[in-house]
Amino acid sequence: MKNVNSKEVSVLISGPFNEPFDYVLEDKNTNLSIGQIVLVPFGKRKIVGIIIGDGTKTIPETKLKKILQVYDFEPIPKPSIELMNFLSSWYCVFKGLVLKMILSPIEAITSPDYEKVYKSNFLNQNEINEIKITNKRKLVLDFLLNLDIGKSQNDIIKQTGVSKAILKDMTQKNLVQEKKVYKTLNLDSHFLKNTKENKKNYDFLNLEQKFAVDRINDAIIKTKSDCFLLDGVPGSGKTETYFETVRTCLDQGKQALILLPEIVLTPDWEKRFFKKFSFAPLVWNSEITKKKKKKIWLSALNGSAGVIVGARSALMIPFSNLGLIIVDEEHEQAFKQEENVRYNARDMAIYRSTRSSSPIVLASATPSLETFYNAKNGKYIHLTLPKRATGATLPHIKLIDLIAHPPNKGKWLSPLLVGELESKLKNKEQSLLFLNRRGYAPLSICNSCGDKIKCVNCDAWLVEHRSKNILICHHCGYSRVFENVCKKCGVEGQIKACGPGVERIEEEIKEIFPKARLIVLSSDTMNNHKILNDTVERIKNNKVDIIIGTQMIAKGHDFPNLKLVGIVDSDVGLSGGDLRASERTFQVLQQVSGRSGRHSKKEDEKGVVLIQTFDTKNPIINAISKNNRNEFFDKELVSRQHANMPPYGRLASIILSSRLERKLETFSSDLLKVAPFFKNVKIFGPAPAPIYFLRGRFRRRFLIKSDKNVNIQDVILNWTRKINTPNYIKLTIDIDPFSFM
Repeated sequence: MKNVNSKEVSVLISGPFNEPFDYVLEDKNTNLSIGQIVLVPFGKRKIVGIIIGDGTKTIPETKLKKILQVYDFEPIPKPSIELMNFLSSWYCVFKGLVLKMILSPIEAITSPDYEKVYKSNFLNQNEINEIKITNKRKLVLDFLLNLDIGKSQNDIIKQTGVSKAILKDMTQKNLVQEKKVYKTLNLDSHFLKNTKENKKNYDFLNLEQKFAVDRINDAIIKTKSDCFLLDGVPGSGKTETYFETVRTCLDQGKQALILLPEIVLTPDWEKRFFKKFSFAPLVWNSEITKKKKKKIWLSALNGSAGVIVGARSALMIPFSNLGLIIVDEEHEQAFKQEENVRYNARDMAIYRSTRSSSPIVLASATPSLETFYNAKNGKYIHLTLPKRATGATLPHIKLIDLIAHPPNKGKWLSPLLVGELESKLKNKEQSLLFLNRRGYAPLSICNSCGDKIKCVNCDAWLVEHRSKNILICHHCGYSRVFENVCKKCGVEGQIKACGPGVERIEEEIKEIFPKARLIVLSSDTMNNHKILNDTVERIKNNKVDIIIGTQMIAKGHDFPNLKLVGIVDSDVGLSGGDLRASERTFQVLQQVSGRSGRHSKKEDEKGVVLIQTFDTKNPIINAISKNNRNEFFDKELVSRQHANMPPYGRLASIILSSRLERKLETFSSDLLKVAPFFKNVKIFGPAPAPIYFLRGRFRRRFLIKSDKNVNIQDVILNWTRKINTPNYIKLTIDIDPFSFM
């Protein structure tokens, strides 16, 4: 990292700041580098920041505040600083808020865990033999002899049996040197040695997998920032393929980052990783302790961490030697952060790879339309895995017309689906029923007055969770005990559940097949890693007959005996004003369909997928039934092109919210009055958000649509700076929005 040439330096501090502040270093002998982490005074506070260059010389040195502390860490690497600058500019957010994410957890910097390390002051055995010391002290010196980096206090005590008091005495008598070093993780195994046992052996991969591995490995070795789309049907072995590229990255002594959309890794993924590498990856997400996060952060910064796997925030870790990025399930909406700093981790990972001169792999069975478009146009290198790695055939997909074959009154499963479930039970094969609705019913309504039970904080219905006898808002978390009394008209016993959730399907299955062994997989029932692990093992060991699940079961799981997937309500998500509604519906339906028959190699044993629908002519449903993804994507791209929507055009949103409804309306109107007029830029709104009242705040939205060559960020920033935003209004800019709610 480049050194700064002056003792006056510019420091960017973490927080809502875009511009750096000048400070002076009191100790003239300290060498500073760009990226150096420092503690500085700011008003009455002390804030951590990083040095980004020489001072501006605009303020006399005598008036500058002094740097309070220079932390004894490696500087934040240049690629991380470049990512901070780019992300801030692209998403119209403060640089200091992005820096805050990079420096998180802040405790890793302000209160790192230290350990005492001791080194001998004697060069050889003869020098030790010449001094008069006790046997225990001699044992310590013999142990430390010829060790250039010394040993930790715990290691010495463990190996020699001496006490801390003896080590303290030896330090005072100048027999050993004592040094405090911050604790990282012991990760020697994270980098592989190119031994005979570790030679690359791709014999278990098919030809398409080997081709993909060779292409990506070439980019790793040559430090090329190529972007690859690893596009394979469900069960094609994408994970095993990119594991081989992670191996090459470690062989090169470089670090690998694997981004997954979910906080909790699937048990299958973890087991496969350990089997491949004989060590567990470092897991980074919101559930791990701060103590563990501190060690991982420091290990990444000093280069000892080889593989880190995590949710989107892992992208902000300051890797010192990043050699490969994997974005698994790259199409997932979970990579877009919707709160605080809004950014798309997948897109920023692509930028991060260019700054690190390292390749990036976007893996998916159902790529996002933008990624598919970029691969089609040659911007990304398209690597395809067209067949299942097990040699199994793709499942047979059938549509169930619910108009021609409706469920029995008060039920949700067509007799055709029930018949297929019965057949699988007789054959001792497993079935999966998919419905992407948690709880018992998405709506409760009073039969007496027609009142729909809503959340007190949101314009949203409360979802009944009958197993817990509560009503929950899935937007803000508000809940209350279910009472069969209407709060509006006071009539008892008239609250009716409308529509099915997974609990209601469970109830129906128990009535039809009372002896079947059932399990419900949703975020309500699988609320920790151990429960999920145990449940997956039960399914794999054939201790479950029928699985009922939400989106969390749609991907990442391989159940060898699962032969039937029944999609209960495929029409959910097909309508609405969301730009990506049809794309997302197609993706989740194809993903869950891919769970069926993943190990069925014979034609008469192939898996079956039954899709219940009221609209058999729908293009999405038809594309899935024909296994014709590319045809659907091509049609969707034509539709987007005609509307000048992404990836052909650009979108951005301005979301205004306030607890004061009338003042929100006034400010929205005032902002509209100063709206700019640009060629190829259209501004829609302000319109009430689809969920107008959310978490106690009223919300209005502007939608800005432009051609791709327009700098939409400048348009928005110049516009919003024309008016002062009062403190009772929250103004949020969302570039490339995913959610329109």
